[in-house]
Amino acid sequence: MRTCTLFYPRHAVLSPVLKGLGVFFLSFGLLACGGSRPTGALAGKVVFNNSPMEGGSLIFDYGEGVSKTVSISSTGIFNDPALFAGSAKVGVIPPAFIKGAKNSAVASKMKVPKGFEGKEGYFGNTKEVKVRDKYQDPNTSGFTAEIKTGNNPDVTFEIK
Repeated sequence: MRTCTLFYPRHAVLSPVLKGLGVFFLSFGLLACGGSRPTGALAGKVVFNNSPMEGGSLIFDYGEGVSKTVSISSTGIFNDPALFAGSAKVGVIPPAFIKGAKNSAVASKMKVPKGFEGKEGYFGNTKEVKVRDKYQDPNTSGFTAEIKTGNNPDVTFEIK
């Protein structure tokens, strides 16, 4: 039987100075590439069929692979103090649901979001919300947001 031995010579161990320089340059490179973006606060509501949408989320798509997801409360309100400043296309994602969630083995293992405890019928919602695919995709929803640094006026996204 052959065995394989990992060879690691003692002289290959880096000195503490070289390790320190490596960490410094790696950290500097990450900071230089990452950068921070200016942000703004945005709040508002989501209306579905003339009623507040009970849960779900909004996707703010800034293009070039940059996006942010914001939760919608059980009363249709959303609030994010740190959205990226700039123009964003917005998509509306309905709340997750599992029919009969209160008695479902799968649902019993899920963490129920604050405000949705004890709801009957669907996980995260009292009724099924069928948001058309058009509104779920930020590129086809027709919803946009112009976020400026600091506080912004409240907005309403209405789905009919």
